[in-house]
Amino acid sequence: MGLYRNGVGANGNLVMSTLEPTDPLQAYAEDTEEWYGRISGTSMSCPVTAGVATLVVDAYRQNVGESPDPIEVLNTIEAEAEDVHDGYTPWNIGAGFVDAYEAVARAEDGDLATFGEVKLVDE
Repeated sequence: MGLYRNGVGANGNLVMSTLEPTDPLQAYAEDTEEWYGRISGTSMSCPVTAGVATLVVDAYRQNVGESPDPIEVLNTIEAEAEDVHDGYTPWNIGAGFVDAYEAVARAEDGDLATFGEVKLVDE
């Protein structure tokens, strides 16, 4: 079994990040100090989603006393995702944008989502 679509999306557009001095990606200054630049893509958005998943696991452990199943974490993040605007489909955004606050609040309550609660964005 595998997912045929994105589960959720997270901000990954023009995220300010550190760069090393020899990195050719949009560095703002040419000196020996730390460089910063705006980068877009999954390299920027995946850490956001991974962080939300970690917060969900931690909240559940602290309040329930055991670890959630990975699929429960995935279902909860997808079930609590925010609706998105036109132009997004289940193929490119899945259930919507991650909503860390709602996903963690649900985990704190010990009420993790099931498959039936996951709704994909409307095409």
